[in-house]
Amino acid sequence: MSSDVLTRPPASRSARPFSLYEWLVWLNDHNSAAIALLVVVNLACHWQTLGGYFLADDFVHVAWLQEVFNGHADLLLKNFYSTWLQTEGTNFYRPFISVTLAFDRALFGFSPLGYHITNFIYQCLSTIGLFLVVKECTLSFRQNSEKPLAANGLDDQSFYASTLLPLLSAMLFAVHPLHAEVVSWIIARVDSVCCAFYLLSMWLFLKSRRTVDAKKIRYSVLAITFFVISLISKEMAVTLPPALVLLMVLFPRFNEDGKKPGFFAAIPKAFVETWQLWLILVIYAVVRTLALGSVTGGYQGSIGEGLSESTLSRIFSFASAHRVIFPLNAEVFDPIKRLVRPLSILYGITFALFLARFFYSKNKLLILKTIAFAALWFLLVMIPTIPVWNLTESLQGSRFIYVGTAPLCLLIAAFLAPMWNFEKVEAAARKSPVSPPMVALSALSSVAALSIVAFYGYIAFGNNSAWVQAGSELRLLRDALDKQVNNAPPTDDIALLNLPHKYKGAHMLYNAATLSVLLAPPLNESNIFRRVRTFEPVLFGDDDLIRISRVRRLLSPTSKTHFVFWDREDEKLVPIELKTADSEIKLDEKCQDLKPIDIDARGNPLLKPGEKNISDRGKVPPLGGHRVPYAVQLLTPALDIQPTAVDFLDVCLSATSKDGGTAGGSIPVVVRWSGAVSLQSNDAQNLITTVPSDGKLYKMRIHVSEHKKWLSRGEVHRIAIESPLPGASVTVHGVSIVSGSDCIPVLETAGNFTEDESGVARAGGKIGRFSFDATKVAGATKTLFEISKPDAWFEHYSNTYRDASACPKALKTWIRNDLHEAGQEFSLKDLGGAGFYELRMAAVGPEGEVVGYFSDPIMFQLSH
Repeated sequence: MSSDVLTRPPASRSARPFSLYEWLVWLNDHNSAAIALLVVVNLACHWQTLGGYFLADDFVHVAWLQEVFNGHADLLLKNFYSTWLQTEGTNFYRPFISVTLAFDRALFGFSPLGYHITNFIYQCLSTIGLFLVVKECTLSFRQNSEKPLAANGLDDQSFYASTLLPLLSAMLFAVHPLHAEVVSWIIARVDSVCCAFYLLSMWLFLKSRRTVDAKKIRYSVLAITFFVISLISKEMAVTLPPALVLLMVLFPRFNEDGKKPGFFAAIPKAFVETWQLWLILVIYAVVRTLALGSVTGGYQGSIGEGLSESTLSRIFSFASAHRVIFPLNAEVFDPIKRLVRPLSILYGITFALFLARFFYSKNKLLILKTIAFAALWFLLVMIPTIPVWNLTESLQGSRFIYVGTAPLCLLIAAFLAPMWNFEKVEAAARKSPVSPPMVALSALSSVAALSIVAFYGYIAFGNNSAWVQAGSELRLLRDALDKQVNNAPPTDDIALLNLPHKYKGAHMLYNAATLSVLLAPPLNESNIFRRVRTFEPVLFGDDDLIRISRVRRLLSPTSKTHFVFWDREDEKLVPIELKTADSEIKLDEKCQDLKPIDIDARGNPLLKPGEKNISDRGKVPPLGGHRVPYAVQLLTPALDIQPTAVDFLDVCLSATSKDGGTAGGSIPVVVRWSGAVSLQSNDAQNLITTVPSDGKLYKMRIHVSEHKKWLSRGEVHRIAIESPLPGASVTVHGVSIVSGSDCIPVLETAGNFTEDESGVARAGGKIGRFSFDATKVAGATKTLFEISKPDAWFEHYSNTYRDASACPKALKTWIRNDLHEAGQEFSLKDLGGAGFYELRMAAVGPEGEVVGYFSDPIMFQLSH
């Protein structure tokens, strides 16, 4: 930013612009032209999202809208005095979002095009809002030596032309790559609706400060109204009053005596000016607390616990910060280095130009205060996101920074846009001086600014494409399932082994509840969901985890269930031939006396209580074994086994690193398998584990039966082991394929406490019933039972169903002296109220220690 002479007098609004810089100034000075340009830029960047579909949580709201427009309009009002949609696992207060969805339903029915048009409109409104806010802010970006504003603002409108800050900020916002999640995902409008009314409220408040009489009252009332709407759209809006205070403290107005107040005097004055917004904020806090029954709200259960425990690591994540600066979806732009480098060069050029303009500037304090305001405003806006902030490599979670990108774009624009001093503008208008260095810097800055806008637009277009493709795939899945069900005999069911949870960061289907909406009217011609069995998490969770006990029950001789797998590459359903069988294959006995080291679903060793590392469980390896060179597969002989008969894959390994082994280091090992003759085929599946690089022998136990991918291709023909790390030396000493029948107890629902299509028992009474059998578990003398807290899942804590120790976070625990019983009852009324729960069991030994592993859990729901 520089605040010296202009290349051409801006006072004449009819003067024809010549250079690129002058064209930008002209656009910035003409609101109608600027707004039209911003809409066009948005359309060029986001037009493909209009062809999107419903995704993930959208289906929850589709089902809710069905109820609202079928005789339950009271549900719309209920959101204003209770939890949003009264859903399990979340505690939010966002009633206005449901109003916008109901409006869409009234206009467009359930055509996704209409909902995406509305999303696009809110993106445009947010863009325009930022343009108007920054334009008002430029009236505050003035030096102490300047004269006070007139009562009706600046008479000389040429001041607006003295900076490109408003236009560049808004253009960067229009194309910002972190907006794909909000623009493309219907329910993510939560953030764009909040942002639009947040910025419009801010603009109207600032506008009211420089007007009088009826206009001032009108602007103030509208500002308060829009602030309320923003608040009941998302909690991010609570940062508006402090943001305005920050602006007024950094850029205070003149007092009646013509003097500006000092820093400390400006603070109380700013609070007094914004007292109405603070009062609204207090009222909102009270209403929200009464509606939610909680001051904080947010995610509940094990999901909320996990977020709380990871708060510090998420806040100070370098990876997330890097993705804010380089907003590239790593799954779309692979490898991202090819775009990181040119974007880094553009950033470097921008900073160099900024330093040059700063050197020539006579208003360095103004420049620094502008940057300080943008940076502090950004930090303020991001404070409410602390409980949930996380930005993955595929940019999942980018919606949390959507409102924050408004001050972020202002900050970037502050480094790009020349900002001129008001008095210098007047001088330029009178004398029309030409300063060659500033002419050159203005031209180069304009080119750099548009280059970043264009580059951001290209990235945003690519980021949006993932969401559009996700919607297209869901349409194909719906049609394929509809065809599969209608072609099957009426008495038969379809077991869909997997759902597409996401596509390159785009949310798709997380659970059976969302699938049930996709497979029923109004989104499908008929309701086919009752004939589709699913194996997904109840709400959220690892999409590859599966309860193998339920699969085995569906394979019983009396079951008429056909298993299918959704092939993501070919986008089609593939039949799976699964059978019940009993088989164990121990390919080598060399390390059978070693205690296994259990591996969770993410490939990490599971430590025992009090254990810091697993090195004590290793031993000196025997001679021999099969060394696995880097990137070379060690293949087993042909196996041709049924995956449903296997629970564990034990691999005995020793490994050293290039330097001969390091304490505490580990080496990744990939285990692959396939139903095809060659493991190079597209249907090969894999799991990753790690082994310490200390040269000791370890038995790594992979719980293959809890992975969908283990079952997804039917019969397993061969298994391969490989080391993907250059310089690592991995030796395989033995492989065993083992059943868990002697270490995993059996737990099933009983009586009228039965599972539905999604594998959840919906409890309608006060008593639950189950049957259990731990008689085959070696060393068992008693049985231990655990019930989770409401909306908490044991596998969220340990990333596995196969825990070998009790969970300290269980809601209820009890021990029985018998090892088996049919129709055992337990009370539901003394649990933690409505919500989802898990019941699981394990065999215990004479000392009360867990022997073997916990059973697959029974998942059940208690209603309000």
